[in-house]
Amino acid sequence: MEEVETRISRLEDDAGSQQVTREAIEKQLEDTQWKLTDLEDRLRRNNLRVLGIPEGVEGSDTHSFMVALFKEAFPDLQQWDWDREIQRAHQFPFNRAGLSSAGHDMPEMTKIPLVVAINRGEKIGMIYTLLVDLQSDDMVHQNERWSKGFGKAGDWMGQSLIMADTTLLSANLKTQHYKTLVDLYYTPAKLKKIGKSSGLCNRCGEEEAEILHMFYVCPMLRVLLCEIEVFLKKITGCNVQLSAMLVLLGVMDSTEGIEPPLYKIRRFLFVAMAIFRLCIATDWIKKEPPTFEGWRSRLLAIYNIELSLYKLKGHKKRHRGEQIWAPLTKWLESQDAP
Repeated sequence: MEEVETRISRLEDDAGSQQVTREAIEKQLEDTQWKLTDLEDRLRRNNLRVLGIPEGVEGSDTHSFMVALFKEAFPDLQQWDWDREIQRAHQFPFNRAGLSSAGHDMPEMTKIPLVVAINRGEKIGMIYTLLVDLQSDDMVHQNERWSKGFGKAGDWMGQSLIMADTTLLSANLKTQHYKTLVDLYYTPAKLKKIGKSSGLCNRCGEEEAEILHMFYVCPMLRVLLCEIEVFLKKITGCNVQLSAMLVLLGVMDSTEGIEPPLYKIRRFLFVAMAIFRLCIATDWIKKEPPTFEGWRSRLLAIYNIELSLYKLKGHKKRHRGEQIWAPLTKWLESQDAP
C-alpha cells in the first residue's frame, strides 16, 4: 500500500510539473501569436494616412475618400485616373476592380515586407499643409524623447540649445516624424531582434543598419544627398548643409549662411527633407537608391498641390504659400529648369 501511495505521489508531482511547463508554453505561444498578428496587421495597412485623412475615416474608406478629395480639389485634372494614382501610392500592390493589372509598375515587395509600416492605427487626422505650420516648442523635452529612440544618433541630437535657437516646428509634427522613423520604420537592426535579419544594411552590407545609417550614413546615399544639397543651395541662395538632424527630422542645427527671414527657408527645407525620407522609405526597394530626378519630381508635385491649396484659402494664405515656395518658383521661371 505504501509503495502504491508513493508511486501516486510521484505521478502527481510529475503531473504538476508538466502542468506548469504546459502553461509556460501556452503563454509563450500566445505571446508569439500576438506578435505575428501585429506584424501581419501592419503589413496590410497602407501609408495614405500620412498625407492627411480627417478623423473618423478608417479602414477601406481611406481610398474612396482620397479619390473624392483629389477630384474636388483639382477639377482641371479630370483626365487623371485618380483611382490608379492613389493605388500606386500604397506601399504594396493589390487587386482593384476595373484595373487590368493590379500593380505592374509598382515597386516589388521587399524581402523585408515591413519596411514602411507608416500607420499603426492611431487617428492621425493630419492634413498635409500642417507640414509647414510652425509653433514654439520645448526642444529640450523633445530632445530627451528622441535621444532614447535614436540610440547612437543621440550624440548629434544633444544640441538642444542650438535647436531651441534655430527651430520652431510644432510638437505634434515632430512626434509624428519621431514615430514614423523610430517606431514604424523596420530597419535590419530592428528585425534582427526577432530573428528576421542579420542586422547589417541590406544595401551596402557594411554596417549595422540603424535609423541613422539607413537615412543618412549609408555610403550609397552620398551621391543623392550631395546632389540635393547642391540643388537646395542653388535655388535658395543660402549655404544649406544637409546635416543628420536636418535630413532625419527636418531641423536646422545651424543658421550659418542662412539669410533672414529664417521661417521661410525652414518650412521649405522641412518639406524637402520630408519628401527625401518618403523616397527612401517607399522607393528604395531594390539595390539602387532613389535618384535625384525622382526626388525632384516628387517635390514639384507637392509644390503644385501646396500652391493650389493656398489659393483656395484666400489672399493672405496664398501670399504666405508663395513666400514659402518662392525658391522653387524662381527656379522654375529661370532657364535652368528642365
